[in-house]
Amino acid sequence: MQGSFDIKTLVMPAIMGILVGIPHVSRASTVITMSIQTMADHAGQVIVGTVVDSRSYYIDNPRGIETEITLERVEYLKGRLPNSRERFTLRLPGGTIGDRQMRVCCAPLPGIGEKWLLLLLPEYRTYPIVGLYQGAFRIVADAKGVERVYRAANEPVTGFDNTGMIQIDGHKLRNGHDRLLASQRVRVTELAPAKPTMRAMSLTDFRAALEPVLATSKRHLLIAPAGRRIPTHYRAVPLRSANGTATNPRSDSAQRLYRSISLQNDRGKPQSTPWEKR
Repeated sequence: MQGSFDIKTLVMPAIMGILVGIPHVSRASTVITMSIQTMADHAGQVIVGTVVDSRSYYIDNPRGIETEITLERVEYLKGRLPNSRERFTLRLPGGTIGDRQMRVCCAPLPGIGEKWLLLLLPEYRTYPIVGLYQGAFRIVADAKGVERVYRAANEPVTGFDNTGMIQIDGHKLRNGHDRLLASQRVRVTELAPAKPTMRAMSLTDFRAALEPVLATSKRHLLIAPAGRRIPTHYRAVPLRSANGTATNPRSDSAQRLYRSISLQNDRGKPQSTPWEKR
């Protein structure tokens, strides 16, 4: 059908990723940087554990892929319940089935054998980890067997500044900026000068710094383990009604999108709306 399109294909990338072939992974998201105190306040539970199982499966409404991971030898740094156990199951949006992959841009998807420290929202609609990726820390042992803390993107965590913002190795940040500039021709402004590579802080030191923050953080009344998905039902909403008026007059973006479609349809000739069947 000339001049038609699937509106889901346009909307979903800006929300949480789209179910596509692996070479075409959506990468759109907006994340507000948070201090460790803010993240701790949002977290219903904070856990440390090792992923021992992972399985992906299809879900509906909206159609997509979800992954269930199981962590064992779990320690609760915040929000331990009377029935909390050393085995914890967490469902994450995204995953891979065959040649199809769905990912929430920038969000981690822990793999089997990996150890993580996770700050979990009591419940969620988009992703269960606080701050999408900010509340996920990967624990990796160095050559001497000392467990050290990294951000989800493998950036070494070196501490917190006086405002509670997480500090990462400046040398790694500079390398990331150079790669971004080379691949996307994008420059990050106000980037701190490169510093000699710093070693990631140990898990012991990280926990020692985190514990007083968690002790004074907001408490949530949990009746079940944190990281529970709130059932959400989606439905298609037309940009314009059958008589041509906007369904939501305040939606400037919807009207602009509709006008651009109209202009492309035979140079303004009347066309049925994209969601009408032909």
